[in-house]
Parts: sequence; structure tokens; C-alpha cells
Amino acid sequence: MVRLAHATLAMETAKAAAAQAAAQAPAGLSGPAPQPLDVFDALDGTVRSAGQAMRDAAARLAAAQDAAAAQAREVAGLDPNLPDAAAVAETRKRRDAGWHLVFRRAFTDNPPDPDAVAAWAGPAPLPLAYEQAVVAADDAADRRVRDVGQVERAALLRQNLAAADAELAEARQAEAAVQAVQAAACAE
Repeated sequence: MVRLAHATLAMETAKAAAAQAAAQAPAGLSGPAPQPLDVFDALDGTVRSAGQAMRDAAARLAAAQDAAAAQAREVAGLDPNLPDAAAVAETRKRRDAGWHLVFRRAFTDNPPDPDAVAAWAGPAPLPLAYEQAVVAADDAADRRVRDVGQVERAALLRQNLAAADAELAEARQAEAAVQAVQAAACAE
């Protein structure tokens, strides 16, 4: 919709530039020179046409913004703690690191360094910390599977919001271009 307004603006600006060039051309080179009133009418029509195209685009954009705002409210209402793939991978990585420590302590002749155990387990004993890591990893994976629809919806809504923001920026640029054409037309 904004691209159409841009194209209309470019076309109308080109028409106005041609009319202005024809008005400024020496007599006899391109036929009779248009009267100043004809040039003004052409410029006025160009500005009005471009302005209407931008108002139409602005109305469509306002509707899109309202829809995006509703989606933003929906995103805000989603559970902020929904685990994404990276969160699941991180909990699994922590669980696996804990298993490596437990395995070395229980099944090898090379037990882990006590500082490494303390760094991983914190104040909790290693078996309890490992059990908590397993529960956290399982919970994250289960929630991701259970809430996959909500996770996908949140991602889609965030994409839509980004697209609406980009379209809004484009519309503001187009509006500035129309205002520049209007100012140039009024200055002449």
C-alpha cells in the first residue's frame, strides 16, 4: 500500500516536473508554452493526487497499526517464561554437565575437582543439584512441547509487529516526500 503511494507520488512528481520544464522552455522549441495558470493547475492536481494517495495509504496504515497494537497487547499477555529452543538447549547443557560430574564421582577413578563441583552445584550437594537440573531440563522441554502453539504465535506476532514498524517508517518517509512536493509547489 505504501509502495503504491510512492509510485503514484513519483508519477505525479514526474508529470509536474515535465509541466514545469515545458513552461520554462523557450518558445518554439516544444510548441506553445503553457500559461502560468496551466502550470499551476498541473502542479495543484499533482499535489492533490499525491496527497490523496498518501491519505489513503495513511488510513490503511492506521488500520494496520491498530491491528499491530492489538497483537502487541496479545504478546504482552503471553507467558514471558515460555522456553524457546535456546532455553531448552541451555537447560540440557547444564544437566549434561552435571551428569558428567556425577559420572566421574560415582563410576571412575578420577573424581571431579571439588571446586568444579561447587561451581556447578552451588551450595547444594551434587546429587540434589543434578536432580534439580534434570527436573529443570525436563520441565523446559515439556513446556516447549505443550505450549508450542503459544510459542509459535508469539514468534508470529513479533514478526508482524516488526513488519508494521517497518511499514510505518516507510509511510513517514513517503509523507515527508509529499510534504516536500507540496512545499515546492507552493513556493513556485
